[in-house]
This record gives sequence, C-alpha cells and structure tokens, in this order.
Amino acid sequence: MNVLGMTLLAIVICVPRLAEAQVDLSRPLTVDDHTICLFHLDDVSDPQVQDAAGGSPGSAEDAVPSLGRFGGALSCNGIGGWIDVPDRPATAPEDGITVECWVKFREKAGGDIICRNQSYMMRISGSVQAYFSIDGSWRPVAGVAAVPVGRWTHLAMTYDRLSREVRIYVDGKLDMARMPEGITEGKLDPGASVLRIGSNTWSATGAVPNAKLDEVRVSSTARSYRPVRPVSAEPVPEDTNLVINPSFESGMHGWRISSEGNTRRLWQIESGDAAHGRALLRAGSPGARGIISYPFRIARGKAHTVSAAMRADRPCQVQIRLRCTGMGRGAPQPGVSHSFDVTRGWQRVSAGLSIPAGWPTDTAHVEISVRDEARLDMDAVSVVAGDQAEYTQTEAQSVGLAAALPPHRTYMLNEGAPLPVEVTNTGEQDRDLALECVVTDWRGRQVHHRQLSLGRVAAGQATDAQMELFDQQVGWFVAHFTVREDGQVIKQTDRAFNVIEPMKGVGGVLDSHLGMNTHMEREPTEHLNDNLNILSLCGVKWIRGWWGWGMAEKEPGRFDWAEYDRQLDAVHRAGMEIMPILLRYYPPYEHDWAGKTDRIQQPPYDLGQWGSFVQTTAGRYRGR
Repeated sequence: MNVLGMTLLAIVICVPRLAEAQVDLSRPLTVDDHTICLFHLDDVSDPQVQDAAGGSPGSAEDAVPSLGRFGGALSCNGIGGWIDVPDRPATAPEDGITVECWVKFREKAGGDIICRNQSYMMRISGSVQAYFSIDGSWRPVAGVAAVPVGRWTHLAMTYDRLSREVRIYVDGKLDMARMPEGITEGKLDPGASVLRIGSNTWSATGAVPNAKLDEVRVSSTARSYRPVRPVSAEPVPEDTNLVINPSFESGMHGWRISSEGNTRRLWQIESGDAAHGRALLRAGSPGARGIISYPFRIARGKAHTVSAAMRADRPCQVQIRLRCTGMGRGAPQPGVSHSFDVTRGWQRVSAGLSIPAGWPTDTAHVEISVRDEARLDMDAVSVVAGDQAEYTQTEAQSVGLAAALPPHRTYMLNEGAPLPVEVTNTGEQDRDLALECVVTDWRGRQVHHRQLSLGRVAAGQATDAQMELFDQQVGWFVAHFTVREDGQVIKQTDRAFNVIEPMKGVGGVLDSHLGMNTHMEREPTEHLNDNLNILSLCGVKWIRGWWGWGMAEKEPGRFDWAEYDRQLDAVHRAGMEIMPILLRYYPPYEHDWAGKTDRIQQPPYDLGQWGSFVQTTAGRYRGR
C-alpha cells in the first residue's frame, strides 16, 4: 500500500461513527443521517406540523401551541390535543432506534408521550416505561428514576440490536440498561402507519399527559447523551467546606427560604457580634420558615459532618438536614437530619450524617429550621465529607462579596444600574485586591466589562466599591465577578439581574389580557406591595386573587372584610385591577360549619348558605 492509501485508511479508522457521538442537549435537536423524523413543534398552530427531516407532516387540528424548551411546543391538557403523523415507513430500522423528546409535566408525571403501535411507545408512570416491539411482541423495560414535574426534562429510550439492550435516559443521564426478555432475532417491528405524539392510538382515555412536549425525534440508531447536569469527574474533597457563602459575608447569596416568600424579609444579614468574621444570619421573626443553602456536590456512601454556630433569644430546638436536590417537583426528596438544643449564647453544634450509597443524585443542600417560636442567629455553616467538626473555609470563602442589588434584582431600562459592593477579607492575611465584572446576556454573550482596584483590605476588614452594571437592553443578565490578588484568581461568583422597560400606567387595563395569579393572603402587606409594584412595572394589569369563604365570613352571617380590603387596596395602589375568585380555600382559612376542611375546595354543606355569601360579597364590591 502506498503512503496516500495508508493516510486514507488512517482517516477512515479515526473518524467515529456519528451515532456514537453524545447528543448535546443544550440546544435544539438536529437532523443527521440517522434521523427518521424530527418535530420541533414550533408550528403547532398551523394545520400541518412539519417534519424537519422531510417526512409526512402531522395533523394538529385540535392541538394547542405553547412556549417550549426551544421555541414553540405542543400543550396537552390530559384529555386531548395530540398530533397524528400518517404514512410512516413500512420498514423498521435494522441496527437500533432512539425515541426522545423534551417534556414538562404540570401536576404529575404520567401519560403516553410518543406511540407507534406495535413498534415503540414511551409511557410515563412516575418513571419512564420504554416499550419496543421486538420479534413480534412488546418488550417493556421500566426505568427507576422519578421523572420531574414542573420543569423541562429530556427523556430518551434506545434499543441496540447488537447488544440486545434497551436503555432509558433522563436528562441525558443513564437510568436503566437491560436486555428485555424473550428476544430471539432481535428485530424491531415496523408497526402501524400512524405515529401519535401526545397519546397512544388505541385508547386515549387516561393516556394523554397533562404536559408540554417539544423536540420529538426518532432515529435509526441507539444514541448516547451528554447529561444536562454533568457530574464532575473530580472526587469530592474531604475536610473542605462544601457550602457556598458559609459565614454570610456575601450577603444572602447562596441561601433562600425553603418555601414561598421573600427570603430577605424573613431572614436578614446583620453585622457585628458574629461568631466568625463580620456578618451573621438572623431570623426576622420567631419561628421563621426554614432556610436552605444552594446545592453542592456530596460524596455518596460517605459520612458528612454538618456544623454551624447558633444562638437564639430563648432555648429552642433546631433541626439541620441534608436533603437530596435535583429530583424535580413531585419526586421523593430523601434526607438525613439531626436536632440540636440551642441556647442564648453562641455555640457550635455538629453531627455526622451518612449519605447512603444509593442517594439518587450527586448533590444536596443543607436545610435549617427552628422547631419552636424562637428567633435564631446563625453563622459559620460547614458541611464536609469527613469528620471535621470545627469550622473550615476555603480560600475563596475567606473573601466575601456582598452585592446590594435592587429589590427583585431589577433595573429600569436606561435609568442607570449602580451596584454597591462590599468586599470582606475574613482571612488571616492582609490582601491587595482587584475586582472585575463581566456581564453576559441570556445567550452568554458579553455585553459589559468593568475593572476596579480595591487596594489593601486588612484581615478581618471590608472595603466598599461602586460598580455599574448594564442597563441598555431589556432582558435578564448575569454579572460574573472575579476577585484577584497579584493577578491570581481568589474568588469567582455570579449574580443574575433583570432590566425591564417600565410599563406601569402604560396602556389601558380593560384592553389588556396580561394578568398574574397570586396568593396575596400569604404575604405581609409590605412584601405584597413590593411584589405588586414590580408586576405593575412589568406591564401586568390584572391580579387574580383567591378569596376564600372563611377569610370573610367568620361565623354564619358575621363578616370581616379586612383581608379582602387589604388585597383590593394593595392591587389598586399598584395601578392594577383585581379579578378575585370565590371558593372554599385551603383548610387553615376555612371553617367546619361551612363544609369539610380536610383539603382545598371542598364543597359547602349548604348551597343556600354559600349563595348568600357570594351575593353579599358581590354586593359589597360591586363597581370596585
């Protein structure tokens, strides 16, 4: 063989099969040599939904369009709204197959997502159930990972004829790999001529998902995936604090409350008598709702030591829990916990919590809650993979960066975007520091850059600086901060913010279709005013309020309109109008004399009594 022939052979050998390349899930799916069909579902509102691979279009007469993971999407309501694609090829792929899509379930993960009868079907019943018809019969394989609810999730199922293996992927991560029973030749069956997206083709009752679907692709190969949330190959370091902002020198960054509400109003950063450094976290009121950290990587199968400095205004019990993250709403959230007795003086509490080897994700967060009506102070939180109980911090954690973003992290278009910053040095050495800020837009493109010399910051001291962010374009952005010493990076941290064009008072209320569903009864007035004001600035004109019967009629015939009036006045102060709904609300707001109170929206015992309430309420608020 001559040199040219050897070179060509080397090239052929080195080029991998396209099917073996991992699919990048950070962008819309594409057509390649293995694509049988691909529906981006950006055109659901049209009579025909186009196949990007050039095959027969789908019929979408009853389908509802919606916003998708990328562009548009198909919205199924649990009853109807599927798409039928006729004239599918009468032959089946020889080597393998992949069926994949993006899906966002609303309430529970269930239904048939993609179905070609007697060929393939993706069924969701909490987890993915992969159905392939092989050698003349369905060969089901069940996944184990809970499919998340309330967020976009990529689901894929593959069959490879060579290995006879079915694989299931959730967000690009392998969930199940198993050879189905009963396979002989391993040949895929071609199936019926119609492909249905959003149900099966023989009994739609109970099979239509209550979900949005996007990027549906069928391929003639068993694809593999790059996980949406890739796990670092680096091991979790032992005896190193895993918590972001453990001593609160970066303000509230890295922490939020464990349920609805404004974290900054329920917990505050205080300066002064801290257990470590200059800052501490203080509950805004006794028994404040639990607070959780941002997720961090954990070491499966190892003991982790959780510790914190705490004190309270009276003796109380505090629970610290490590809870699984990344499972999605509606999925189980495993956790391990320990409770401590806390007194008035600063004390360090610690416990060893073992992470099981079967922990379902690679991440966790720490959750801290007070079991009694006490006001808690907290500082120097530490989670380490190991038995290090004393407080520890990394070099990056020894530099705090508290960015005083405006309420709701929102600036007005072209009105200036000042950002006061406090940089703290909690280490043992003086530092000569410089601060850099790079702002990127939602696509990751740089739109702004600033550098600032901070000078010498003594150990245990702080310095103030003023940065200017980007406000020349509407959208959401990320400010990437880098702190350097002698040119070397010491700390990197990000802050997201928004820029909006103020729309308060622009346009008429009665001509607007833009509204927002709210639960105003859960919000203190000051917090409610803030939230309604920002909604008004964003152009919202209508507020939907939940007016529970028990909020107003405390006893039969005795009304207290304080809560209804509070909500109505707050909405009007913000320049919007209210659209209340009257109902029997959550149990804490309702009364036993009116009906059962074991769950929301129980019917009333007496429809006449209910009608009297509705008539009285409508009469009082007529014209308002």
